[in-house]
Amino acid sequence: MTTYKHLSCPLENIPKDDLKVLLTAITKELKKRVTVNEMIANLEQSFTDIDWGYGDWKSEETRGAVRRLESLGKLESQIHGAIFAQGDNEGVETQWKSALSFSKLLIRMINDAEDYAEKLVNGSIGEWCPETAKTVESLWQTLVSKE
Repeated sequence: MTTYKHLSCPLENIPKDDLKVLLTAITKELKKRVTVNEMIANLEQSFTDIDWGYGDWKSEETRGAVRRLESLGKLESQIHGAIFAQGDNEGVETQWKSALSFSKLLIRMINDAEDYAEKLVNGSIGEWCPETAKTVESLWQTLVSKE
C-alpha cells in the first residue's frame, strides 16, 4: 500500500472517479509549473532543429522545413497565452521580460524563415511571416493597453 504525504488516505482507498479528478488537477498544476522561459526555450530548440536544406526556396526540403515551422504555431499560441497568465501570477515585470524574449525569438524566426524559404513564408505565397508578425503586434498591443 502506497501512502502519499499530502493525502489523508492511501491511493488504494480513493474511488476511481475521484482519482480521475485528482489526476486532472495534478496534470493542470504540472502544466502551470512549466515556466514561460522553458516554453520559449523549447520553441527555440524546435526552431533550431529545422533543417532548411539551404538550397532553392522551391525545393522539397525547404517546403518540409516550412511545414515543420508552421507546426510550431500551437506552441507559439501557448506561450502567448502563458505570458498573459504570467502577469497575473508573477507580476508585470516578469511578464514584460518574457514578452521581450518571446518577441526576439519570433523576430529571429521570421528573419531566418525569410532568408531560407522566401516566398513560401513572406506573404507572396505563404503566410507564416505575416501571421507571426501579427502575433508579436497583438502581444505588445495587449501589454501596453493593460498599463
